[in-house]
Amino acid sequence: TAVEIVRLDKNFDEVRVDSPVPSGVYGGQVCFDGTVWDNLCFNHYTVKYRPSGGAFNQVDPLFPTYTSAKINQSFAMWDTIDLGIPDGLYEMQVHGETGCGNVAEETFNVIVDNTPPTASISSPIGCDYVEGIVPIVGTANDQNLTSWTLQYTGGGLSGWTTINSGTTPVVNDVLGTWNTTALSSCAYTLRLVAYDSAIMNCGPPARQWSEDTVSVNVGFCGDFD
Repeated sequence: TAVEIVRLDKNFDEVRVDSPVPSGVYGGQVCFDGTVWDNLCFNHYTVKYRPSGGAFNQVDPLFPTYTSAKINQSFAMWDTIDLGIPDGLYEMQVHGETGCGNVAEETFNVIVDNTPPTASISSPIGCDYVEGIVPIVGTANDQNLTSWTLQYTGGGLSGWTTINSGTTPVVNDVLGTWNTTALSSCAYTLRLVAYDSAIMNCGPPARQWSEDTVSVNVGFCGDFD
């Protein structure tokens, strides 16, 4: 009598990507989290990217293949800055394979955005004297803009007070009107902060943002009688 024990391998058990999410916007270091696992005959997996219509490349050239299964873990990292990845749309491919050649695969698109939003105040300019109702002109813009906030501080105030905010781009136009009639004559600082939807780097989610500040004076620059 001769006995031979074999394993029947019909499929690769699971490829599941929890992060990044399809159609998400990312920048910096993009971490891949989820499961790439086979119960009996796991052999390897690969994680690749390509621009629309291009050839696939490994997200980490030092690891063309990964030979350890992952369950609810981080399983790859794509450094879009070190690799010089231009902003744009990319197709991602996570491919798992067993020793018998059975495969499972997940593909999806993400957007790379390593360009911070534009945040600039063009009027008033630094050291201006202003009074009354003051229009604040500038730009808050980005291809993936999510929000912007215009604020001021100074005089006897502590912290930032919001003048106006929005979720749509403003390009060389009025960001808000600043009512200075109740403010004491003193120096004040205006601040514009703009955020886009790019999730930057691994770890706790952090959005990409920019800010611009301008310091002005409220009141007349001299006394006249």
